[in-house]
Amino acid sequence: MATPQRHASDSAEPPLPYQAEFSSNPIGQVALAQPPSPAIHTSPLQKMAQHMAFIFDANHQSDPDIAAHLESVRRLRTKRNSLVPISRLPPEVLVNIFGQHASRSDISLGFALGCSRSTVWWIAITHVCQYWREVALATPSLWCSLPFQRPRWVPEMISRSQMAPLQVTVASESSEFLPQIRMALEHMPRIRILGLELRTSDLRTLPLSSPAPLLHTLKLFNRIIQDPFPIPEDAFNLVTPSLRRLDLTGCTPSWDSPMFKGLTCLSLNTKSGPESGRPSFSGLFEILGNNPQLESLTLINCLSPTTSDSRPRNSTILLPMLATFHLEDDALRCSLLISSLSVPPTMALKLSSFASTSSRDTSLFASIRTLGLSISIVCLNLSLFWASVTLKGYDRPIPSSIHSDPTLPPPPRIEICLGLSEDPSEPRVESAESILTQGFSLMDLTCLEELFANTALSASTGAMRESWWRGLFEKLPRVKSLAVFGSSACLEVLAALGKGVQSAKTGLETAGTGNSVTMMASSSSRMSPTPDSRAGNPILLPNLRTFSIHDADLEEHFYRSGAHGPTPLIAFLMKTLAWRKTAGKRVETLVLEKCWHIHQDAVDRIGEAVANVDWDKIDLAEDEDESDGGGHFYRGTSWQ
Repeated sequence: MATPQRHASDSAEPPLPYQAEFSSNPIGQVALAQPPSPAIHTSPLQKMAQHMAFIFDANHQSDPDIAAHLESVRRLRTKRNSLVPISRLPPEVLVNIFGQHASRSDISLGFALGCSRSTVWWIAITHVCQYWREVALATPSLWCSLPFQRPRWVPEMISRSQMAPLQVTVASESSEFLPQIRMALEHMPRIRILGLELRTSDLRTLPLSSPAPLLHTLKLFNRIIQDPFPIPEDAFNLVTPSLRRLDLTGCTPSWDSPMFKGLTCLSLNTKSGPESGRPSFSGLFEILGNNPQLESLTLINCLSPTTSDSRPRNSTILLPMLATFHLEDDALRCSLLISSLSVPPTMALKLSSFASTSSRDTSLFASIRTLGLSISIVCLNLSLFWASVTLKGYDRPIPSSIHSDPTLPPPPRIEICLGLSEDPSEPRVESAESILTQGFSLMDLTCLEELFANTALSASTGAMRESWWRGLFEKLPRVKSLAVFGSSACLEVLAALGKGVQSAKTGLETAGTGNSVTMMASSSSRMSPTPDSRAGNPILLPNLRTFSIHDADLEEHFYRSGAHGPTPLIAFLMKTLAWRKTAGKRVETLVLEKCWHIHQDAVDRIGEAVANVDWDKIDLAEDEDESDGGGHFYRGTSWQ
């Protein structure tokens, strides 16, 4: 079937169907009076006209007179097309444009061109005109990333890439692409990037014995956790001189393989596989010692139990180029490894661990302190969940558009997540306070401007206590923005920020539905309904300008011993804000997001104490089903 021609006036015609890209019929010259517009601008009438023209041409190719006439028209279009400025670009310029832009995967542009698979959208450039097609087909680097989602294209792509380095990356839960993968692995000597995310049974069937002199990046991801993939001892015929990035997940390699030399990025993750497949400490120390140029190191669940040979033979392992270090394992094992490393003070650290006793946490923090990290933290996010404490420190402010969801910011420079101790002799809240205090000691908080506090501990286990918050705030005079998540955390923070604090040990109680009272964590001080400005103590967080409250019930009632009755959270909020305004340290903006039992009248009253109230106008209490006893808290004491 002859290929339809594009008229000069049909500049908005979309690329030819991709199914025809690798057909035996070549693309004819396509005339352009101007660069083609994106396919999304093609009107239905234009598409219909193009389709009819295609049918007309196809039905008249058998008529010699019509065929001769069409050929004359095609040549005329070719001549006019050559006069368009874009058609006079030198091949070198087009190759540079194609190489730097067209060969990149751009999802939005792929959809704009009507491509369902964004990774091959740039094939449309071969349908613009004959000149562009000739240049593209003569550029092997455009065809090096094999599209396994289009299996029948793989052989032609390999052919068009000629001898250029190949990129072989495929992730699949089935075996449908195995024939094409084996075909690509036959060209192992020119594969530069190899990434396979497959099942263990499929990985075992692949030929990985050929030398890989150009292999720069190797990623093997085993999808079956219970069945580790044993990498052959003679993998790549032990020839990988160019390998710099190695990422193994769910695999058990030979730990003395040449693959573990000369690396700049190393990632090992044994998942939950047997500990027998992990390297010994001495073997791991040897691997790290053989790679002093490491810039990124990730070790997840791959540390062996400590033994007598767990200490390195040399006193310290030097990693002077290390920029990021991600470690997840038992606290004692992590402590042993960290204490044996020497890294740059500006390295980004991500640590996740669990300790059965608080003494192991202390040992772990002591080893981290030896790293001498000196990154100034501008934004700090602390979270307490049911069995873990997380600290995230950022060296730059978090974009304001992300404030409502602190799980979305870019990776922090320091992230520490530790499991809470289950020791019954040590209350969980005290363990959390100890972990957070030790974590703060590792960071330079002199420049801290933003603080996020998310304490998700329930009323039965207690929130971080007012006295702890007060001690923290005393060390953070430059904080400008404070965000708190949850009612309990909000109350304790308000109590710490308020100046009407009288020394008296008391319990913090909350009055729930039906006036029931539940004891929370003990507090070393209590907040008077009317702040006492005569205390003479310095105002904490003197530069605080933005105070954000998220996921809090403003009508949840709290009770402190000595008070006349339970008082709603909003009363404590009003009193604290009013006092700071009177003391000359007014909060400029109060943010209320996803809060319960909040209405416009309350927002107006709060606005008298702050410059601006940023309320999302969402009252989650409106979704309550009152017929089911849906959770209105005790309102016996008015907050006005």
